[in-house]
Amino acid sequence: MKFNREKLITDIKRIKNPAIATVLYIIIFNFLFHKICPVRLFWGIPCPGCGLTRSFLLAFRGRFAEATTMHPFWIPILLGVIVYLFERYFVRDEELYRKLQKINQIVLCVFFALLFGYYIYRLKTWYPNREPMLYESDNFRNYVSNFFRWLVNRFTNV
Repeated sequence: MKFNREKLITDIKRIKNPAIATVLYIIIFNFLFHKICPVRLFWGIPCPGCGLTRSFLLAFRGRFAEATTMHPFWIPILLGVIVYLFERYFVRDEELYRKLQKINQIVLCVFFALLFGYYIYRLKTWYPNREPMLYESDNFRNYVSNFFRWLVNRFTNV
């Protein structure tokens, strides 16, 4: 097995603009709103991936128990990325690569089903009193609701 450098260079060129846009989104939204999750920003509720960023940051600092408590799915995501990179850049046999891609599709379906199931569990047991499953009233929906309430009160109490 030999590393496929050409494929890596092609992939980097292909994802350059989306990667830059993602980094800019994270920087701008974190600076303006102090959060990057659009679900939390607009509705104030946690999403299925809530806590994953913090969990990766904890894991990179060597605090694995805390990372797993914050969101245990950091482990299969990290393993999945490693397997994907190995398949993408080291497997040269096209037939083997196609077979692995079919297996990956099944694994991804199972992963997302488990992630959604864990999300439901955390909503039932943690929400809204435990990090990271907290409700944030500082969200766009509340601002719009409060604005319309103000408008209605302003023009009905004339």
